[in-house]
Amino acid sequence: MQKTEHLLESVSKIMSHLVLFCIFREQLRLKEQCVLEDSPQILEKLNGGTLLVGGLDISYSKNDSSLAFVGVSVVRIGDPASETQCETLAVDCNRITVEVPYVPNFLAFREVPAYLAAVRAFEARHASLAPDVLMVDSNGTLHPLRFGAACHLGVLLNRPTFGVAKNLPLLESAPNCFPLDADGPTQKHLLLQALLTSASSNPVFVSPGHLITLQTAVEITLRCSIYRIPEPTRKADLRTREELAKFVDTKQFDDGL
Repeated sequence: MQKTEHLLESVSKIMSHLVLFCIFREQLRLKEQCVLEDSPQILEKLNGGTLLVGGLDISYSKNDSSLAFVGVSVVRIGDPASETQCETLAVDCNRITVEVPYVPNFLAFREVPAYLAAVRAFEARHASLAPDVLMVDSNGTLHPLRFGAACHLGVLLNRPTFGVAKNLPLLESAPNCFPLDADGPTQKHLLLQALLTSASSNPVFVSPGHLITLQTAVEITLRCSIYRIPEPTRKADLRTREELAKFVDTKQFDDGL
């Protein structure tokens, strides 16, 4: 019996390693398709008209790691001189079941499927509000493989994406402008920029995902910001938290009946 248990444990470990290896290979395959250059359409709309910026965020239940809500918002930014430079047009939210566990460096495989479904559902309901670029509450090139969830999502959707993260582990303090490059000071593509978007002393961390440069991602972030967290991801985050709280309260009430 003990020998059988050891054998099953060994098989389980081997299978886990095989799964991680396959995921790693897929991540490398997708990374080869990642483009860190600005889409011409983005530059045209950013400089000469209005740009629709989508925001994506996921809120998880503290008591059930498989329960979460994914939010999608769309914000329109226009002329910097306009009083209505940043206007929220729509916010959607859906409850999801998360079946993939969290594995460090492979967050994309846990969250990107939910983002993909949320974006497609949003665009089916709001065809005229399809975002030109997606801002993800996650990282883009700020990742051990330079290919975080924002990059992963952008490649699969084949549209511009970038990440805006609230935290940067291992960085004890950050100035207003703190760019990190990929391989040294002469590297063409910067990984991220720590950015103060408001009077807050805490920065957010912007990194390009796909079909966009860091410079353009930073410009869009600043033009979308009223508070510390830029409006696209802030609105999505607020909605997911609201819906999660309502769902948990309702479930607790039902369970008590």
